[in-house]
Amino acid sequence: MTTYPWGSYAAGWGTSFSAPLVSGTAALLAGINSSVSESQAANALTYAQPIPVPPLNNRRLDVYKAVQSWRNTLGLN
Repeated sequence: MTTYPWGSYAAGWGTSFSAPLVSGTAALLAGINSSVSESQAANALTYAQPIPVPPLNNRRLDVYKAVQSWRNTLGLN
């Protein structure tokens, strides 16, 4: 689910929907430390432990946990 025009929400799926969300999260990681490598960003996303969404049989990215994981990797509180 994501925000949609006119104050509503809509469902999305597939790589065209997921890629911007993962890319945006990677950008947040780079904003915390611009020397983040591709593998470091991938590890932070992996350790975010995506949350299962039973009705969809897929997972969703927990952006907060990804950023928290990256901050912990850097030794930041």
